[in-house]
Amino acid sequence: MGVDSIRRIDRADRDAARRYRVAMLALTLALAVLAPQQPTTAPHPDADNFREWLTFVQPSTDEEAYRTIGWRNALWPAVQEAQQLGRPILLWTMNGHPLGCT
Repeated sequence: MGVDSIRRIDRADRDAARRYRVAMLALTLALAVLAPQQPTTAPHPDADNFREWLTFVQPSTDEEAYRTIGWRNALWPAVQEAQQLGRPILLWTMNGHPLGCT
């Protein structure tokens, strides 16, 4: 491997690095232009838009679908039922406060 081949590799690496930097700059500029703009002032609930806010903060039926699942709160009866039905078990355990407060 001669000096000329090393120079070609270095030049190819520099060109690839330059193309990468240009591509990243173009991507950053595109994201900055296309990103949704934040409102300058946050809307506040009042008597006029109370119903709109109420429907916005209440969960939809899709978000409450977990309530239709027949959850079990005792492990062994759930294991027996799962074995009879050929279903898996989701065992949810945790240690600490449910909201992460200590």
